[in-house]
Amino acid sequence: MTRAFDINDELRVVIIEDEPARECELCHTVAECRPYGPRGEQICYECAMKNKETTDRQMARLLYGEETH
Repeated sequence: MTRAFDINDELRVVIIEDEPARECELCHTVAECRPYGPRGEQICYECAMKNKETTDRQMARLLYGEETH
């Protein structure tokens, strides 16, 4: 699970915990997955690194509430 907490206007704490293995929604490999796919799919690390820009955008959306474009 990934969680973000605002401590104050200048400080945000992010906690990223291990996830149980599950099937990647893109390649169907069983691995630890995160919701960083192009449309929020649960994807494995290898799929996430195929398009780092999309992964970074999805992470920002989840952690900071930023809109994806």
